[in-house]
Amino acid sequence: MRKVLALTLPLLALAAPVEAGKFVTIASEPDAAPERSIYVADFDFIARSLDGGGDANTMANAAMQSANPLDFMEAKTIYKINVYQVMEKGGAITKGGPTNFIHYVLAFKCRDRLVNIEAATAYDRAGRTQTSSIAEWMPVPDNWVAQAYKIACKAPDWEKAMASARKMATDFQQGKKSKKPLSDPFAPLQMQMVGDYAAITDMIDQIWARYWPDAKQPEYESTMSPEEFAKHKAKSIAALEAQAKELGAMAKDVENDLKMQDSMSRATNAAEQRFVQELQGMAGRSEEEVVATFGIPNNLNVNGNVRQLDWYWSETKQEQVPVTADVMGCNAHFCGKQGEAVEYQWQTVQVNCRRTLYFREGGTQPGYRLFDFRAGCD
Repeated sequence: MRKVLALTLPLLALAAPVEAGKFVTIASEPDAAPERSIYVADFDFIARSLDGGGDANTMANAAMQSANPLDFMEAKTIYKINVYQVMEKGGAITKGGPTNFIHYVLAFKCRDRLVNIEAATAYDRAGRTQTSSIAEWMPVPDNWVAQAYKIACKAPDWEKAMASARKMATDFQQGKKSKKPLSDPFAPLQMQMVGDYAAITDMIDQIWARYWPDAKQPEYESTMSPEEFAKHKAKSIAALEAQAKELGAMAKDVENDLKMQDSMSRATNAAEQRFVQELQGMAGRSEEEVVATFGIPNNLNVNGNVRQLDWYWSETKQEQVPVTADVMGCNAHFCGKQGEAVEYQWQTVQVNCRRTLYFREGGTQPGYRLFDFRAGCD
């Protein structure tokens, strides 16, 4: 029987925020047993930050001075993800070893296809670590890092695969049978779902069981004294309590998704039909998806955690306008104007139009997402 894992808490903390992580295999090394290794990415946590830090409002103002504001912001945005290299038999870590896994924090400049390794921390089976990094930006190499780039920078691709996987799972639970042979929706991406796990070690157990059934996973070591183990136990309980709170936060994220839908529905009730149709089903869409639909906006404002994108244009339209016309005729004493009547005639008029879309972070997907709009012509 395997020993109780003494390093569960520090490993659990790697998948911040503390909640079940969604893991997917992205690559493996070609080495034979016992030198095999598999790369696993956590695509449930993709962080975004501004290159070099700085104030978001200042950055937004600078963006508006550029020829392409959204392209400017994209060039300044860094995307970070966690990747774990699970190793069958890694090298030694100082006096410990062998390496159990390596945790990489990869940072990408998506538009320029650049990457750096913010941190690479190797863990042995006693919790000992060894950390290195590559701070310089470099082109994304054509290996497992390119696979990680797909997750950080090509979200629509894996989101589509995830939606298909969820539908397949739902259909299976409801007893629905597919008319076509089922295929793994992640296969075209050269990825495979591992599952949701709160502790990294649980994910590692699954990797060994699924991909290396011919090998025996080494035991974990405990280097704690009874007093240290008692403290660790208390921390583990606190971590579980924190996880319960995070599960509540996940429910809040879903609630935020519903609120986005509700805000869009209220705005729809007050908008012209043409704008209702063009924004149908766009609640919760990312900035990138929206700009791909409507083009580069004329204005970008940042107000706290809300980003506002504006589009302005002029157009002509036909409308009926009232025109007073004379009523001609004759009576017993006079022929000529007998009065006036109001007629409606079609005329071409020019109107100024505006589409204002509001984005904020929150909900079940990362990044800024559409939650409200105003649109019309006058």
